[in-house]
Amino acid sequence: MLNINDDDFRVIDGVLLKYEGPGGDVVIPKSVTRIGDYVFFDCETLESFLITETVTRIGDWAFEECSSLTSVVIPEGVTGIGNWAFSDCSSLTSVVIPEGVTRIGNGAFSNCSSLARVVIPKSVTGIGARAFSGCSSLTSAVIPESVTGMGDGAFEDCSSLTSVVIPEGVTSIVDWAFSGCSSLKSVVIPEGVTSIGSGAFADCKSLAGVVIPEGVTRIDDMAFLDCSSLTRVVIPESVTGIGAAAFRDCKGLADENGFVIVRSVLYSYHGSKTDVVIPEGVTGIGDRAFSDCSSLTSVVIPEGVTRIDCMAFSDCSSLKSVVIPAGVMGIGDLAFSDCSSLKSVVIPKGVTSIGSGAFSDCSSLTSVVIPEGVTGIGSEAFSDCKSLTRVVIPGSVTSIGIEAFKGCPGLRLEAPATSVSVFSAMRLGPQAGYGFLLARERFTDPGIAGEYREYCISNYKKLLTVIFRNDDAEALRFYIDEKKVTPENFDADYYSRAVKAGAENCVSALLKWKQRH
Repeated sequence: MLNINDDDFRVIDGVLLKYEGPGGDVVIPKSVTRIGDYVFFDCETLESFLITETVTRIGDWAFEECSSLTSVVIPEGVTGIGNWAFSDCSSLTSVVIPEGVTRIGNGAFSNCSSLARVVIPKSVTGIGARAFSGCSSLTSAVIPESVTGMGDGAFEDCSSLTSVVIPEGVTSIVDWAFSGCSSLKSVVIPEGVTSIGSGAFADCKSLAGVVIPEGVTRIDDMAFLDCSSLTRVVIPESVTGIGAAAFRDCKGLADENGFVIVRSVLYSYHGSKTDVVIPEGVTGIGDRAFSDCSSLTSVVIPEGVTRIDCMAFSDCSSLKSVVIPAGVMGIGDLAFSDCSSLKSVVIPKGVTSIGSGAFSDCSSLTSVVIPEGVTGIGSEAFSDCKSLTRVVIPGSVTSIGIEAFKGCPGLRLEAPATSVSVFSAMRLGPQAGYGFLLARERFTDPGIAGEYREYCISNYKKLLTVIFRNDDAEALRFYIDEKKVTPENFDADYYSRAVKAGAENCVSALLKWKQRH
């Protein structure tokens, strides 16, 4: 039933500002030249509408969440479709966009899950971000040559889209442009494209092959992530940069040993071996390359590798040891996190930075020597390494991130070239002081050694907590040698606390002192 009651509409100076009618089939008055923002927002009873030729623009969110709207005919006079204008119109099956429209706004038809086909006219030059994202029934989209730019995620999660031809005028395939288009089997990338954005084709699980044209200089992070059917990719010489995880989990690109290697970077491993030897020629181990390889017990990394990226070996719960080659300059964030069986690691002299969380939750790791040359230790780098008892920190380290050693109850930090004030500021004073107590001979700088001595004396109660917890009579020896144990404080500050902590070695040492005094 047509609804043409003008009393249902509020129009000022040709702009339709509000609709208060019952819905159904609506005819918009001829006096309207523009449909304002939110006019029909969440009008669940609206089934169809007729827009007169006088209308030139449809405003932002104008018909959003009109869940009963099945079809839309936009008249010739309209030149712009606003942001999110028809988003979440879940019953919309077809739309006719006329010649004259120059831009389709951000999210204009996003999550129109019943929309099966759309023809974009030749007058359109720009398609906004997420304009058709989540149109899960969309099987084809004809993008005219007039289009020169698309916003991020323009066709993201169009899971029924099988093919797409990108027009010649497009110079960049934007971030997440076609990600999640799981039925997309083929794509033609035109010669004019110079870059492929982050996640542009991620999760296009049916994509079998792609030819990247000469002229592309950059393939960004995760560009083809999890394109599991991809068996062939042609990368021209013009490409000078490939981002992190660009080809991770592209199982179809794996060699006979399960390695996905593109341009000397190992992006993922799909083999079943527990002892893995990474082939010569690999220069980088990409993000999550071995992540969750729970049966991996050992890995040999070749000398040519210069970088180990974020989460490269995270959650390899059976990995027991790893030797990092001398050429590696940086260990990425979370690179070995949650490797709960990792007992030892050799960090080479070439490394200059240890990323945030790099060895976090390596609960079996007992000791680490950080080489001279490392300048930064990231936040939570060794957090919750519950078995970690000793870390040697060189003088080259100038920054240590927050909670770098959080949750390491038995830890001693040995940093002979670093002032104890640096560690005190990070609440690591007791751990650093403990390291001094056990390696006093290594603190050769009189000034730094004096600082540690004064710190350990003035903070003796904090240090004794650590000493008695570890039952470390050798560390306790400092307070005896410095004559800080006296008949007056023997019982309250030392003996009773040692007994309560069950520190048998410390109790024995204290009783011997008492016998002599």
